[in-house]
Amino acid sequence: DQEDIPEAPEEETEAVLDLLNDEDVEEIDLDEEDLEQDSFEEVVEPEENVEETSEETMEASPDLGLPFGSDEDFSEYDPQEMDKNRLLAERFDGYLGAMERFYNQYPLIKGGTFRTGSPNPGKLERRETNITLADCYIGRFPVTNALFEVFVERTGYRTTAEKMGYGTVFQPRFRKIKDPATGELKAVWMAETGSKRIEGAVWHAPEGPGSAIHGKRNHPVVQVSIEDARRFAAWIGKRLPTEDEWEAAARTAEGLSYPWGNSWQSQAANVESTGIGETTAVDTFTEGQNAFSLMDLVGNVLEWTQSPMEGLHQNVSQIPFFIAKGGSYITAGEPALWARYPLRPDFTSNILGFRCLVD
Repeated sequence: DQEDIPEAPEEETEAVLDLLNDEDVEEIDLDEEDLEQDSFEEVVEPEENVEETSEETMEASPDLGLPFGSDEDFSEYDPQEMDKNRLLAERFDGYLGAMERFYNQYPLIKGGTFRTGSPNPGKLERRETNITLADCYIGRFPVTNALFEVFVERTGYRTTAEKMGYGTVFQPRFRKIKDPATGELKAVWMAETGSKRIEGAVWHAPEGPGSAIHGKRNHPVVQVSIEDARRFAAWIGKRLPTEDEWEAAARTAEGLSYPWGNSWQSQAANVESTGIGETTAVDTFTEGQNAFSLMDLVGNVLEWTQSPMEGLHQNVSQIPFFIAKGGSYITAGEPALWARYPLRPDFTSNILGFRCLVD
């Protein structure tokens, strides 16, 4: 079937910087005593209702699930309402083609005792400890552009970045560029590092006007706030993982430092040293999957969790920072699975996405 053939990823030449290695990025200055009132914008609360639709579109969908545009689509996830969650998941799966279904897998994470935290914790890290978790199912991949597009098309949902009118765009410091004439790879170091708020940088134009997700349907969706991630998850009968759940699933019962083991493998993740300098398809780095078959746990994009950062909040509104995990394609060094990245809940960028979980 021609429709099942994935599009070949196009080479992108637009530059897109490391979240934790750039001291000039105001949004992510992580020292609590340095967090000044003027450093933060008022959090934009997503609208409670989606855009108005005609009576015809409000009629019951021929597919499984709730009517198009129903407010109930965005109700909070309730682990006790398993019948409803299953119905929502089946409806969403019914909207997908064969290729999209491949990226909508949820392997079982068998409950038990798991190790979390760092054996030598730094300033932001937790001390190593053992936790007990129940069975759950977690996304094998981060949510892709194709899956998020279905959500937007079916609901008319507008993301936080679309409402605010801008998103944060990071530039990679290191990138490999192929000479089209000779095929020779050249390593390029950017003279300047930094990030900018770019007007028009949203999920379908992640680096601003002129950028697009064409040819990137199987790349992780970015420029999404934690509220956007929660809304998508609730619409498909799922939720965001907690930090413990994310880390336990990533490290497995062996408590590994990296998905594949305790020694870094340079070609197993899309990080700064890999030299790609942009997102890749979520199933590109097969060597980086763990024993649960989860992929992209390190590198490519950071991933939201629903866990707030203890003792770290915005001084004015007392709104907590939330923890992202996993590093991104601009992360320097060898990011371990216990690393934590505290972010404002309304923060959106071209290096930040999410994956979902269901009890």
